[in-house]
Amino acid sequence: MSDNCPRAAASRWTQWRVLGAVCLFLATAALAAADKNPSQRDVFRAGDGIMITVPLDTDAVINGTFPIDSAGYADLPVMGRVYVNNKSVKLIEDFVSKEMAQYLRDPHLSVRPAYRLTFLGNWQRPGMHWVDAEASVWEAAKVVGGPVNAIDLDDWYIMRGYHDVSSDILADFARGSSLREAGVRSGDIFVIPIPDPTVGFWPRFKEVLTVTAQLAGTAAALATVYVTYLIYESTRPIHSVTVCGVPANTAPSTTTNTCSTTTNNQ
Repeated sequence: MSDNCPRAAASRWTQWRVLGAVCLFLATAALAAADKNPSQRDVFRAGDGIMITVPLDTDAVINGTFPIDSAGYADLPVMGRVYVNNKSVKLIEDFVSKEMAQYLRDPHLSVRPAYRLTFLGNWQRPGMHWVDAEASVWEAAKVVGGPVNAIDLDDWYIMRGYHDVSSDILADFARGSSLREAGVRSGDIFVIPIPDPTVGFWPRFKEVLTVTAQLAGTAAALATVYVTYLIYESTRPIHSVTVCGVPANTAPSTTTNTCSTTTNNQ
């Protein structure tokens, strides 16, 4: 019986080892499958960017956003060209942390996908920006300072190529939906049209006011000319001319005299 105890213990140990090996194999296979088929929100894609942040080492060279080219490679400091297309965020984060550990005071870092967005039109600071893919639509608008006027949000739409793809961007803005949840992609263009300065009440009012001011100026100029003429006429000297030998300013004679006095205004 004493011989059977060691054998039973060895058998149980073997079973546990086999069970442990099977569990380890299944876990490894699951991780590999997850990496090959990551969810849509946890992968990097060609055309996106990699936003790397080292919170406790803000001067580190790795801080920044690095574009992913059309072949799926990102040119990262120290590490060179790294293939990241369709790779999970966790995988790339672990890789960068390991490769940069000897160069950082603190290897804890954050790696996130970023979108290339263009803001055109009536924004405070229009231009091209990298924006965290998980940032909300509101945060994306905040990057450029928001619209010039709050009323401009009613005209906000998204262009992808030559097509309008905005479904209900204002609803996503109000809900705080992320860019990814709102269906935004790298290369999209956020557009707020610049208002036509010739349309609306105030532009028309200003136009009428300008014309009225011009007419009033013309009328004032004509009135000035007319008043000047009247003043000039009232101050002109009067010259008398003697006709038939009698001065024009002399009272007419009681004798028969057919001559008359004429006055010339010069």
